[in-house]
Amino acid sequence: AETETGKIVQKLSSTVHRNEIDALNFIESAGAWSPDSKFFAFVAFSKGRNRLLVVDVERNRMAREIEIPDVPSFNYPVWAPDGGSIVVSGLVDGRNDLYQFFIDENRVKRLTNDRWANIHPVFSPDGKTLAFVTDRPSPGDIYAKRMPGYYIATMNLETNQVKTHHFFPGASNLNPVFSPDGNHIYFLSDRDGFRN
Repeated sequence: AETETGKIVQKLSSTVHRNEIDALNFIESAGAWSPDSKFFAFVAFSKGRNRLLVVDVERNRMAREIEIPDVPSFNYPVWAPDGGSIVVSGLVDGRNDLYQFFIDENRVKRLTNDRWANIHPVFSPDGKTLAFVTDRPSPGDIYAKRMPGYYIATMNLETNQVKTHHFFPGASNLNPVFSPDGNHIYFLSDRDGFRN
């Protein structure tokens, strides 16, 4: 849709629907634009597995249907700023981790490897940092024996070092988004009982 007028330009789902896609995963994941805005990737469910569908928006056709190797269930795709990879939150053997799929190489790299949930990934504008949401408890959560909230975490993609930011204990801090300069992260939080 056009942002200024709200006029619908085209329907992506009817472009890709060929009676092969069982369902679109619209609740968990909105999809991701390629950096050049020519392609849109989103998650669909087909033949018992998640698929990453990539639509060529200018030509109004499906460009690729990707089955990410060894990651049967995934959501929250986000395109890297260089256009070469897409990060998803994948569920493998009951564990939720972040996976980076390199498009041209058809290769997968596991970014996190822990027992905590890792969802809502987003790249910094320079592509060097990944922010995401995790339920990794803080020392205060463990000491107080309280259920942890969802916290914002950042990963240095050169070192794979993760830093969890344990602010607003017990709150659900979700949907991180970097500012255009990469210096700030905006997110939603229900710390006062309302989603703000």
